[in-house]
Amino acid sequence: MITDCKRESLVLIDGFNLYHSLLEIEADKGYKVRWLDIRKLSEMLLNRIFPPKCPYPHILFFTAYATHKPDDHVERQKAYHQVLKRMGISVVVDGVWTKKDIPMAHHFKTSPWFLRKFLMRKFKTVQTHVEKGTDVSLAAHLMLLGPKAKWICVISGDGDLMPAINLFRTANPTVKFGLARPYKRETRKMNIDNCTNISPEDCLACLLPNPAPSKKRDVSKPSHW
Repeated sequence: MITDCKRESLVLIDGFNLYHSLLEIEADKGYKVRWLDIRKLSEMLLNRIFPPKCPYPHILFFTAYATHKPDDHVERQKAYHQVLKRMGISVVVDGVWTKKDIPMAHHFKTSPWFLRKFLMRKFKTVQTHVEKGTDVSLAAHLMLLGPKAKWICVISGDGDLMPAINLFRTANPTVKFGLARPYKRETRKMNIDNCTNISPEDCLACLLPNPAPSKKRDVSKPSHW
C-alpha cells in the first residue's frame, strides 16, 4: 500500500490489463513490446491528454506474481520490476492468483448428439487461474492518493473500474482526470472526457534499452520479449 502521492501528477497502471494488450500487439503486428519503458509511456500519455506538458509523475504499477507458472516466469517478472523501481516507479503487488473452475457445457452444444452427453459429463469444468485484487487495489489507491494530485491518468481497459472512476470524478471535480486504454481494450463504457487509446506504435516507441539498469545489476531482455 502506497500512502503518499509524491508528485502533482499521478499515473495508475493496471499491469495485467496492459500486459495482455502487449500480447495482442505481438500476435497482430509482430512487435515485441513487452520490454516496455513504463515511465516513458506514462509521460507521453499524460502530455497527450493534458497538453502542453505535465509535471514529472508519480507512477504506480499494480500487478501480482504468477506463482502458478514455472519459477523462471516469476523471476522474469521480478527482474523487470527491479528495472521499473530503478526508474522511480512504485510496484504494488497486492493481487493474487486463484484457481477457478470454468463451466464447459456451452462449448459442446454444436457437437454431434452421440458425443455431446459424453463430453458434457467428462469435461464438465476445466480448472484455470484468474488474477484477483489488482483492480480493487488500483481503485483504493485512486481514492486515497487521487485527491492529493492535480493531474491523474489511469492506464486500463477494465470496465469494472468505472464505478470507482465515476465516484472519484464526482467527489474531486478540480482534479484533472484522464484515461488511457490499452490496445484492444477500448470498451465503450470507458469512453470518457480526456480519454486516449494506446496504439502498437506508442508501445514500440517506448522500449527500454537492452540491457536495462536496475538497483542491483543490469537486466537483459528475455529473448521472447
